[in-house]
Amino acid sequence: MHTPTDLTDEQAELLRQLATLRGEEMPEANLAPVGGGVFHRLRDAFKGR
Repeated sequence: MHTPTDLTDEQAELLRQLATLRGEEMPEANLAPVGGGVFHRLRDAFKGR
């Protein structure tokens, strides 16, 4: 399963609405850019990516 990362504003809003209807929490995320920093690379190295 892949998590989409290139949602339009409308698609993101629809997902928020779905989560609300389902009673799910949606914490705001502070995500690093794809490719990440040193910790991202270390994690990938340990996972064999």
